[in-house]
Amino acid sequence: MHGMANPKATKKRVRDIMKNLTVESVLNRDGDLLPFGLFDPLTEGKVTWNCGADAEEKVTSVFKYEDPASGDCDKQCAYVTYEDARGMRDKLVEDGWRKIVPPKVVLRHPDTKRPLTRKEKRRAAKKIAKLSKQAAATGTLELPEEAPRPRKG
Repeated sequence: MHGMANPKATKKRVRDIMKNLTVESVLNRDGDLLPFGLFDPLTEGKVTWNCGADAEEKVTSVFKYEDPASGDCDKQCAYVTYEDARGMRDKLVEDGWRKIVPPKVVLRHPDTKRPLTRKEKRRAAKKIAKLSKQAAATGTLELPEEAPRPRKG
């Protein structure tokens, strides 16, 4: 049985990994790392500013007004330099704007008594990659409500 893993140890390892698996946002990391995300508390979060690199690695600044109650929405986008982005962030913080705090995401299998199948592991890895790209591109993290798929036996 050279090279074969102990099934009980593997099951425990997968369960431990899934218990502690988290997805961390790249928004507002310590230091001057992009992307930045701020909101104006005087507008109850209806006015936000996000700044980060786009797909072509250009630094993009986006001011957005969104009022879900009335449906009003306005967005102003501009390419800026990295130094301008830092300056804008510092000025907005000085004016009382606060950092957008994305929700912490913890991924767990609904039934942690069994290890994930290979298909479930691939699906989780794809979701993590998609959520990471979404968070980096938009500065927000939206999780779809999804019912767990039944396991075929």
